[in-house]
Amino acid sequence: MLNLETSKKSNFREKGAIITLVLVFGVIFLILLSSLFGFILFQLRASVKKAAWNESLHLAEAGIDYYKWCLNNEAEGNCLLDKNYYDPAGNLMGEFSLDIDTTLSCGETIQRNITSSGWTEDFPNTKRKVAVSYGRTSVARFAYLLNDNVWAGPDREVKGFYHSNGGIRMDGENQSLVSSNRETWVCTSSFGCSVGSCPSDCSVEGWNCVCPGVFTTTNNAQTDLFDYPVPSFDFEGITIDLAQIKAAA
Repeated sequence: MLNLETSKKSNFREKGAIITLVLVFGVIFLILLSSLFGFILFQLRASVKKAAWNESLHLAEAGIDYYKWCLNNEAEGNCLLDKNYYDPAGNLMGEFSLDIDTTLSCGETIQRNITSSGWTEDFPNTKRKVAVSYGRTSVARFAYLLNDNVWAGPDREVKGFYHSNGGIRMDGENQSLVSSNRETWVCTSSFGCSVGSCPSDCSVEGWNCVCPGVFTTTNNAQTDLFDYPVPSFDFEGITIDLAQIKAAA
């Protein structure tokens, strides 16, 4: 009888120990599981926020492109400085806000400083900024600026931008861009061409030697820096600007 009671007490103790162990390990498992879920949710939110961070930059760049279009189309007065941005499907992605600073000289606008801030719809506090400056092209960027056909001989070394509204025969060495407004031009004897001596890059058409806007007959030039046709340079505009400067003085 005593042995039976002792055996029952022993079984109760073993069952109690097992229940205790189950509870302890169950609690540990729940803690680990909740920590794992918390980590997964944290990583998920971090990745979503990082995507919003990158998207905010694209929205800020979209604001710059938008105002650039306004400038090119002379529509600044009708362009909004705060604007929603939608994807091709018409879903709202976010917004951008523009801050414009204008630089004047002699009463004329010479530069626009544009700062664009972008943010997504889901994370409005995660903002990115892009700042750019748009200004009129300065004549100082050109080493040579011509308004007629020109022949640069093999002894010439050009180290800056070289542009002409006419055709260019570049037999010298160019270290920078050589651009012409002309797609083709008639190279005459004044530029070392004739029907009987038409360079290989050119072609004889009737009694004319027709050449590309920019070409060479030597190995001195870097032909990968030839660019034609490009928009013409407005020499008449320079004359008008000089007259305005004189009047303002």
